[in-house]
Amino acid sequence: MKAALLIVTFLTAFCCMAYELLLAQTLSSILGNTVLRYTITIGLYICSLGIGAFYCDRLPGQSTLRRLINLECYLALAGSLSPALFFFIDFNVQTALFNTPDASWPGWARSLFMHAWIIKLGFISGMEIPLLMKLGEEVESPALASRVLAVDYFGTFVAAVYFPLILFPSVGLMASAVLIGFLNCLAAIGLISMDARPVRERVPLYATTLIMAIWMVLAVSHEKEISEMIISRLFMSTASG
Repeated sequence: MKAALLIVTFLTAFCCMAYELLLAQTLSSILGNTVLRYTITIGLYICSLGIGAFYCDRLPGQSTLRRLINLECYLALAGSLSPALFFFIDFNVQTALFNTPDASWPGWARSLFMHAWIIKLGFISGMEIPLLMKLGEEVESPALASRVLAVDYFGTFVAAVYFPLILFPSVGLMASAVLIGFLNCLAAIGLISMDARPVRERVPLYATTLIMAIWMVLAVSHEKEISEMIISRLFMSTASG
């Protein structure tokens, strides 16, 4: 139980930091001004982490473990789809709003939506560590809760090094997002395995998470085809509209 909790903590910390960098890189690709985008995105995400940590105890009617499983599943979907969603908003919605391919969606409107999405992801991510520490206290002792915090810092450091030096240069923006979401799925599976309920009662959770994980593996394996389809659907339709 203790080892599983620490592994899950490492995965969640890695994903949290990786999402910050992923969102900042996506915004800099769309809006330009890399230094500003990274600064604002990381600052806004960290602020949202704090707000999420403050409100984590107000999630209604579920055990600590079940809340964590739900959070990981949500982050896996929302985080992995974030770059595609941002590009969709930037290149497709502006045409629908203004009925001309040369229209430029107002900068403030684009920024408002994208930064609101960052706040939302940060808020959800901010609930993870307090809940993991609470789970550590429930399954063993306060000493395990302090180890959870230490592993969180270590996972954050690994992501800060691995994302810009290895992950993003190797597979690009879209595949990086899906791979990070896959790690959230693994964290959810680890949490489900810690559930004390009979296996048959956990089957729906296992099935849902495994379907998400399989979809993400397929998405990464066909990343080139998917990226080309997105480019042809969004960019070409905009150009021909």
